[in-house]
Amino acid sequence: MRETQRCGGWSFSAQHEFDALGHEVGTRYSTGWYVSRRRGKGGVIEQLTVHGVDGSIEEALTFEHGPEEIVRRLDRRTAIAITRDRLGRPVRVRALGEGGASIRERAFEWAPQPGIATVVDSAHGRRSYTLDAIGRVRHASGLGVEERYEYAAQGTPVAGSEGTRTRRAGGSWRPTRPRRPGST
Repeated sequence: MRETQRCGGWSFSAQHEFDALGHEVGTRYSTGWYVSRRRGKGGVIEQLTVHGVDGSIEEALTFEHGPEEIVRRLDRRTAIAITRDRLGRPVRVRALGEGGASIRERAFEWAPQPGIATVVDSAHGRRSYTLDAIGRVRHASGLGVEERYEYAAQGTPVAGSEGTRTRRAGGSWRPTRPRRPGST
């Protein structure tokens, strides 16, 4: 099937290709670009590939383990794989090298309220967050650092002292100001 659009002396056309079941498997544009779709059972798209004017692959999206993981090919040797939960939030992001080997990975755990609870990075380790009822970070730990955050009544963060934290009586944490040389 071919469609052509004309406007102000310009013309743009697209030629659509269909398989025996009537699913679109390719689109060739008058610009020379071509988009191919590899389909699996039931016509579900398994791979979407964009070919440039010279036929080279400009971008390819592979849908591997159902709709929850998408692999985006950056070139013939590298890709990014993103696994999402039912709400569309990323739960695992992988940088892939040749042959699909994982180069680096980051996993995310989500808190019941809005916000992230834990990030685990294959190169740097684990970082955990405790959030308040509206999703603001109250405590962050990991990567060798413990941080506590307080908020003023109107919701703005209380200014810290460039990361210096001290423990107050009663067990809560509060930002402190560094001492100036010569002060007591």
